[in-house]
Amino acid sequence: MKNRYFFIVIVLILILIPIRSSVSQTVPDETENGQNSGLLNDILNDVSGGLTLRYRGRSAEGERGSDQDFRETLRLNYGQLQSDKISAYMHGSLRQDIDDPGALFSSIDDTHDSSVRGYLYEFYGNVTDIGFVENAKIGRQYLNEVENIHFDGAHLSMKPVKNARFSAYGGMPVYFHESDSDGDWLAGIAAEFNPFKDTAGRLDYIVSNDDSDEIGDHHDNLFIASAWQNIRPWWRVFGRYSAIDSVSRDVQLRSMWNFQSINLDVMFSYYKQPQTLDGFTVEFNEFNPIIGGYQPYDQYLLDIYKGIGQHMGVNFGATIRELKDESDEGSFNHDYERYYFTWSVFDFPIKGLSASITGEDFASAGDDVQSLSFDVSKDFNKKLKISLGTYYSLFKFDSTVAPELFNANSITGNQFLLDKELAESERDNVRSYYIRVKTKLFDRWELSGRYELENYDSDIFHTVQTALKLKF
Repeated sequence: MKNRYFFIVIVLILILIPIRSSVSQTVPDETENGQNSGLLNDILNDVSGGLTLRYRGRSAEGERGSDQDFRETLRLNYGQLQSDKISAYMHGSLRQDIDDPGALFSSIDDTHDSSVRGYLYEFYGNVTDIGFVENAKIGRQYLNEVENIHFDGAHLSMKPVKNARFSAYGGMPVYFHESDSDGDWLAGIAAEFNPFKDTAGRLDYIVSNDDSDEIGDHHDNLFIASAWQNIRPWWRVFGRYSAIDSVSRDVQLRSMWNFQSINLDVMFSYYKQPQTLDGFTVEFNEFNPIIGGYQPYDQYLLDIYKGIGQHMGVNFGATIRELKDESDEGSFNHDYERYYFTWSVFDFPIKGLSASITGEDFASAGDDVQSLSFDVSKDFNKKLKISLGTYYSLFKFDSTVAPELFNANSITGNQFLLDKELAESERDNVRSYYIRVKTKLFDRWELSGRYELENYDSDIFHTVQTALKLKF
């Protein structure tokens, strides 16, 4: 398997870089072969993308186990999505476990028979200006304009009049870790309106059908209403309301003030989940199969940034999260208050040097914790950047236990995550220390690395990550 893994990586590099480079230097002539070569040259010149090779090593002190993984990510663009008549996009990855991670670091990826796994995230073609159809996208795609939806199908966008746009889409949902998708489908329509220069609104209606032996069969209807308004050049507001099967799901309000003349930005947001979210399709409640019903809560956020001269700024604010019923508190769903203040400097006292220090006060479940975090970064001629620092987390999700938990549509039919003690994957009172290095090797190559140490009670975890990126 390891030979196969490295063979695939080498083939990708050989195909995408040297061949494109050599063809791009070919000068077409008037012969048939010359015309074919010129056509191939034009096609390859419209292809761009990137290849990333990643390594991650994790370990716990006290001989509690370790894990090593490789991951390659390939992105390919043909043409420009917004401006070209025809364009296409592909995004996929290969993953391989180097060793047996053991129970501490095992994840859903370790439930497969093969240590090498492939994931195709996006693979679609796009055509613009087809009669009254403004845009047509066909293939595997994400739709994240209002929801995080991943599906194989078609998406059409139409603009019959100047101040309105309509779209329709449908297909089969993509579930990477569900073996049977028979009976699963989704469809949706949307209408966007700009009745005035500074006013915009959008209405969405989405239907999802999920036939599942693990979580039962569901057929749900989601309605979303969104609105944007520029009240003044320096004041914008946003609001959104959604309901599933006539049951209110959430309410969002956000107000933003930008005073450029005095370098001041203010943002306030409010989020409310009025009902317990339980028993819906994965598209509308993606964590339910894993962590169960999510209890109702209100969350308030205030963030203020003030620039001081060209090299200094301060940022302060608060986040308050209140459960409707304090007795509902549990893993991934907490009552808490966080107050913070950050002081930052940029290109001071020397060019390329930036630093920040943050003080925080956390209050949750009778605990009142104060913490201090900092980050220092130095950019050396835009070719080498080194950063180091530390931060505190009152609650921190441990990706080494279940790294796929918060990836979109990562439910599993084999009950792997359902049988694990998920409470252990959320830690509290975690102090983390890190160092990051990023450097440009050549014109298109970039190498980066990160080491992080997590101190959690009596446990110490180490994580090393490296990435080699190529843009073409």
